[in-house]
Amino acid sequence: MTSPEQFSCHVHQVDFRELISIEEWTGAFGVVSELREHLTVQQFRNNVEDLKSSGYRLFALLQGETAVTVAGVRVLPHMSRGKELWIHDLVTASQHRSKGLGAEMLRSRVRIT
Repeated sequence: MTSPEQFSCHVHQVDFRELISIEEWTGAFGVVSELREHLTVQQFRNNVEDLKSSGYRLFALLQGETAVTVAGVRVLPHMSRGKELWIHDLVTASQHRSKGLGAEMLRSRVRIT
């Protein structure tokens, strides 16, 4: 495993952001559809909207305005640990895999919780 300093050499400039709007969700669909091939964009948007009521949140690593890694998560209460991050979906666009982006998204969990 590389240190964070070395990691930044492997990854091009990426920004971590929560995706709030339907437009942002739609922009992330291309990445999510690589994992959830059966979903249409409308089904995906409907699912995100439905899951929001139970705390579901969608995050992305972006290069410019393009999502390259997407995670759908919920923060859940835990009896002994206080909070627990439940990752429903985590996917990196195929052309950006093996660059450490999934690991960077997991490190970003500190900013999520």
